[in-house]
Amino acid sequence: MKKRILLITLAVTFLGLALFALFSTLIYHNDLVELNRENLSVYMLGYENNRERFAAHDDAAAAELSYECGGARVTFIALDGTVTGDSEAHELGNHADREEVREALDGGIGWAVRNSDTLGEELLYYCKKYDDTLVRLAVTSSTVWSVLWHQLPLLGAFLILDAAACIWLSFLAVRSVLQPVEAFGTKAASTDAFVEAPYPELDNVADSIDRMKRDLKKQLEEANGERVMEHVILDNMQSGMAIFGAEQKVILINKAAAELLGYDKNSGVILKSLSDPALFSLINEHDPATLRREYNGRTYDYRITPVDEIEGAAVLLISDVTAAAEAERVKNDFIGNVTHEMNTPLTAISGFSELIAAGGVKPDKIREYAGIIFNASGRLSGLVKSILNYSAIVSDDLEGYPVDVAAFAAEAVNMETVNAEKRGISVRMDVKAPLTVTTRSERMRELVTNLVSNAVKYNKDGGTVTVTVDGDNRRLIVADTGIGIPADQTKRIFDRFYTVDTSRSTGGYGLGLAIVKRLAAVEGWKITVESEVGVGSTFTVEF
Repeated sequence: MKKRILLITLAVTFLGLALFALFSTLIYHNDLVELNRENLSVYMLGYENNRERFAAHDDAAAAELSYECGGARVTFIALDGTVTGDSEAHELGNHADREEVREALDGGIGWAVRNSDTLGEELLYYCKKYDDTLVRLAVTSSTVWSVLWHQLPLLGAFLILDAAACIWLSFLAVRSVLQPVEAFGTKAASTDAFVEAPYPELDNVADSIDRMKRDLKKQLEEANGERVMEHVILDNMQSGMAIFGAEQKVILINKAAAELLGYDKNSGVILKSLSDPALFSLINEHDPATLRREYNGRTYDYRITPVDEIEGAAVLLISDVTAAAEAERVKNDFIGNVTHEMNTPLTAISGFSELIAAGGVKPDKIREYAGIIFNASGRLSGLVKSILNYSAIVSDDLEGYPVDVAAFAAEAVNMETVNAEKRGISVRMDVKAPLTVTTRSERMRELVTNLVSNAVKYNKDGGTVTVTVDGDNRRLIVADTGIGIPADQTKRIFDRFYTVDTSRSTGGYGLGLAIVKRLAAVEGWKITVESEVGVGSTFTVEF
């Protein structure tokens, strides 16, 4: 600290002296230049008042004028830059490119400060134009560095005095400032009580120390609060977590895990260890493992992970995987349904093909069997197409464009007219207001066609189907007077391969409404159904 005070003091004062010397040198140099400019202007007046005497403009006239100007250098220059006379040199080159000469030719007067190529020293030049000649006067001008060089001895003396003063002042500062501070700091560090400053100058230091002690106390309280918060967070986690030490000793357990394991905090007994010994056998083995268990109608995964940092310890994480398990069940149902739906046409194709290939079929039966094979293969092909169409809905990420709902509704009605007329079903269109939706034409066609086709397929003979396009409320309504849907099956009609009436020979695959539901989910539309058995069903799509 003492050395730092000394070095800082020296650096500041040295820098101040250096800057003072530099600025004073610049000011002094500028004053010298300005004084020389005034002298040259006075000398030029001497020429103007006696132009007849120096009309020859040769070396002699230049030397005479230089004598009267106190030894200033005099140069006579023709307008083309040729030197006609000079007081200090002979055989000079053309001066048309000199700065002061160019300025005099352009504006009548020119000034410049530079080193003379002839004399080898810095000169101040003053050039003035008179009719057919230029008169240039020059005097020696001290450079900034020469002025500074002359000041160096005085500057050095000041630096020596400054160093001595800094050493003396730093010694006084240490005795008068640092020693009380050191004593005060020692006292503050050696006691737990709040400290007081020995004099007003150290009040801020005392306040800072007191504040630090209060902050430390507060941090300790916050640390305890954070521990409480950690327990609150753990207890409110949906997933259960427990850390077991050696011999299944519970090191940490949250509320969810305690409930699922049947843990009693007071006794430390885990009831689950009695009902599910396999789980705790895996915990004792200290190997990574996962078990799936059912509890209160929910499905949980028990994941065991050994802790290398603590000997014999393991972490048990219990996750609710009911949704994932349900998704897996749906997938398995889907595979089973597809297998079942494909089995019937494949059996027909295989059986009748085998009969025909064996050659034991009468000619009049071959045509009949071929028709059965053709129909079965068509049904199989339609089933595969529907499955592919259903799977492609989500992967189609092409941008949509404006689509006229009424146009596709009319197209669907026209396509189902033939099937409807065979059973005496009336299919009607009701466009209350135009409706345009941003989607893709194939998606809108798939949605409307499936709704209208189902309305005809599950209708009664002689019934009606009404397709309503309501642009004001942005919705499409397909209503029928068909067989209706039982209340307990309403939620399942959008499942894949599900049909309401399996006894009716509709030829469907149970994918139509599943496709409609998936299209609506992808596009963000809402689809609802209202139905009554024996009265009919109404499907509404809100865009």
